Amino acid sequence: MKIYTLLVILFTSIFLSSCNDEGSPEGLSFVAAFNEQSMDYSTIRTQKEIKFIFSKVAENDGQIYLTINTKNATYNTDFSTIPSAENNQIIVPIKKGESSTTFTFKNLIYPFDRSDKKVEFKITKIDYPGGAIIQGYTSLVLSFDRSTGGSISPEI
Repeated sequence: MKIYTLLVILFTSIFLSSCNDEGSPEGLSFVAAFNEQSMDYSTIRTQKEIKFIFSKVAENDGQIYLTINTKNATYNTDFSTIPSAENNQIIVPIKKGESSTTFTFKNLIYPFDRSDKKVEFKITKIDYPGGAIIQGYTSLVLSFDRSTGGSISPEI
């Protein structure tokens, strides 16, 4: 899976660079996206790293802002995250020199108590010097139902 992700990032970078205006001194825009669009919540016994992929290696530090929307799931009762959420928002750091980042989803109720729970994380803002684009898988849904997302990696 890692090699597939790296190949997608490589080919996306090549494709985007071929479309770049050569008069543009800034080069490619920085793009961040979830690595997956859905996950089966019931398979997470304790915790899982949720991954973001970038269109290129981060040249600066920055932050990804996420909002949390839930259905029949409660933060700090059914699940929690690292870093912690405040007012249904998580801020995930972007570190210079990295091509991806993660945050931790912690399942607090395994085995689960009902099958109609859902947690959605949505990218609402990327704070990155020079600007960034939210593109590709912009949200991730954790559901007790089987994953509904496709298996194709996002185009970022």
